[in-house]
Amino acid sequence: MESYERIIDKVVGDVKKEITATNVQEMDALCRYASHNISYDLSSLGVENVVEDISEVTTIPYSHSFVIVKTFEGPVLYYLIDITYSQFVPAKNKQLRIFDAWPSEELKKSQSGELLLNRLLENGYSQVDDKLLSLYLKSFDPHVEIIFTLEDLFFTEEKKNVK
Repeated sequence: MESYERIIDKVVGDVKKEITATNVQEMDALCRYASHNISYDLSSLGVENVVEDISEVTTIPYSHSFVIVKTFEGPVLYYLIDITYSQFVPAKNKQLRIFDAWPSEELKKSQSGELLLNRLLENGYSQVDDKLLSLYLKSFDPHVEIIFTLEDLFFTEEKKNVK
């Protein structure tokens, strides 16, 4: 199998092109569509992945979908795919809804969070570990406690283990 990052790059690029071709100006509400298309394409190439929603894996009362990829060749690695995270970056004519602060601004509070943010905005994905996944989820609500691992997302339906 070609490298996971090459496969992810191609699939993410294809879905981004598809979205761009529709002339959609806002990424709001496209996360579910994009995540499911990416997941389907990755699955058809034999790449194990799960589509998650922050409202299902945390107590955050906001729906936002993303994809987690698990690799099996060589050391086990995980990738977070969220090509619509740009909707959580402040911009002119954009109002903050639901959250106390812009999620992107929360990620910028740490060096590893800022690196994750840059990778999501530039590539639409980033390699992650449990700490980075926690930073990502906490960008939506810094007070939520994450008590599951990336591995748990692949082996249990009882994902909502949040205090």
